[in-house]
Amino acid sequence: MMKVLVMADWYEPGFKAGGPIRSCVNLVRKLASKAGVSVITRNTDYHETTGYEGIAADTWIRKDNVDLHYISAAKLSFGTLKKLLLERKPDVLYLNSMFSLYFTVLPFLIARLWMNDARIVIAPRGMLAPGALSLKATKKRIFLSLFNLFGSQKVEWHATNKDEAEDIRKIFRNAVIHVAANLVDLNDRPIAHICKEKGKLKLVSVARISPEKNLLYALEVLSEIESTVVFSIYGTIHDKAYWDRCKELIDKMPQHEIIYKGVIKPADIPEVLSSSHFLFMTTLGENFGHIIIESFAAGTPVIISDRTPWRSLSEMNIGYDISLSREDYFKYIIEEMLMLDGLSYDVMSKSAFTFAQRYMEEKNELNSYKFLYS
Repeated sequence: MMKVLVMADWYEPGFKAGGPIRSCVNLVRKLASKAGVSVITRNTDYHETTGYEGIAADTWIRKDNVDLHYISAAKLSFGTLKKLLLERKPDVLYLNSMFSLYFTVLPFLIARLWMNDARIVIAPRGMLAPGALSLKATKKRIFLSLFNLFGSQKVEWHATNKDEAEDIRKIFRNAVIHVAANLVDLNDRPIAHICKEKGKLKLVSVARISPEKNLLYALEVLSEIESTVVFSIYGTIHDKAYWDRCKELIDKMPQHEIIYKGVIKPADIPEVLSSSHFLFMTTLGENFGHIIIESFAAGTPVIISDRTPWRSLSEMNIGYDISLSREDYFKYIIEEMLMLDGLSYDVMSKSAFTFAQRYMEEKNELNSYKFLYS
């Protein structure tokens, strides 16, 4: 049986880093039926300093047929990582990030220097998309140039869709790329959904608050709308200065009910989504967008940017994907959805749920991950 070692900054029971955690957990759970899987991760959640309650740090734990090692901040070092990697001797080293020092860069160097037989697979998780690369662009450009020069030929890549594969190939021309959609775990039955009345609209955002998620743009769209909109915002405040700019704009929109509701646990997401009419997310780029498929599964259509794999949504009557160059069209759609009647909305809601179930049946297959276990 193949031995696969997964390196991830955050893993369950963590949840504050959002979709990447859930995608990684879903992959590990299913992969454990085909390979011997180990996971090395931090013992804290995203932006937290307190270790997980009830989980022993700095030792191997066996759970659900997977070996887990939660490293404490005090032990997180090159030496610790080298010891753990050489101890596991994996056939495949799967790095669930692109720019992480401790969970991508150092493991990659260790594997190159001391683990010649191990295949190295990197899942950049959308970090090589143009929108993501535009943030802290100089540092990322220097890093990628050095990586391309000294190590990229020893790496295989996991892209979750063809667009991400193209993003990878633009930077690493001769890259070996495996395309496999994220594995998801969704509700298998319809959720009782909010009623829709003409003139009323409840929007929700579930994403960390940082420039790449582009919340400020969504607020700028709402600032141009006179009718009252309820907008609930959930997510970790990753960038306080950016959030301060958002709050400043919110204060200038007394016509709307815009409320920051803090961090949300994964188990509560379906209810929050089903209590809103639309997911509203103007992201600069997503390689997958786990919250989007979760929204469909909750029967909640979406109003999103066209920087995700979820496209041509209006043709399927499950939402709208709009270019960020068309702020006027975002405004138009929201005003149209304000006046949408209950019957028309129910049709959209059912279409979204049906789409999610069809996606599960067609795409949620482990076979596409044979490159990790065969």
